[in-house]
Amino acid sequence: QDHYKLVGNVEIDCNSAQLFANEVEVFPNADRMRALGNVVFVSGDNRISAERMEFNTKTKTGTFFVASGIANLEGRGIDRSLFGTQEPDAYFWGETIEKLGPKTYRITRGGFTTCVQPTPRWELVSNQVTLTLEKRAIIKNAVLKVKDVPVFYLPAMYYPINKEDRATGFLIPIYGSSTIKGHTLNNAFFWAINRSHDATLYHSYYSTTGQSFGGDYRYVQSPSSSGNVQTSIVREHEATYRQPDGTDRVYPGIDSYTV
Repeated sequence: QDHYKLVGNVEIDCNSAQLFANEVEVFPNADRMRALGNVVFVSGDNRISAERMEFNTKTKTGTFFVASGIANLEGRGIDRSLFGTQEPDAYFWGETIEKLGPKTYRITRGGFTTCVQPTPRWELVSNQVTLTLEKRAIIKNAVLKVKDVPVFYLPAMYYPINKEDRATGFLIPIYGSSTIKGHTLNNAFFWAINRSHDATLYHSYYSTTGQSFGGDYRYVQSPSSSGNVQTSIVREHEATYRQPDGTDRVYPGIDSYTV
């Protein structure tokens, strides 16, 4: 009376969600459902595949084990050409994926990417990811991989996936090296002021010559009216360079400004 077991090509339709599995057990009095084998949970444009699932039918929350998911991002007005004409998706996976709310998931020992190629251009592998669709991904103890090659470690990261496709925050630092400036580290902070205005503040460190500061302000007043203001200050101290003939040449320090 309070325990049902469905076996073989199970399909359950419930409002805007669908469940497919090899086997499903339903406990109506406990608002609980368990699915085993080739589990696929579809909700709107989002889909999760797993080996097994434990689900609360009242709160619409649950846990997926050895799972992966795809969330469609096309409704954000993203150009398909940026994704090789494919539908733009966020792909995530983990040992467990917990559905905490209508659009919130917690991923344990898994990863996240917005590339859908067989070998993603980039991916973040992490101990824990809290993914809120159409808003953000908060990532802890993450390793950034490019073409499956580890690049660097991040203790924490906030990755915006909001509908507006713009969010205030620090951009990923950029490291470089040159014979003139030495080792360089570029940092930037982006400020999404509103729909029509934004600004970016820059700071760059050069191990050989000094540092620079800058800003970039943009606005769109109307389809036919827009503007952009860029400023920079470069403060270079005295630097010594070894010449091809083996002698040293000293270059004086100088401050320069650009508007």
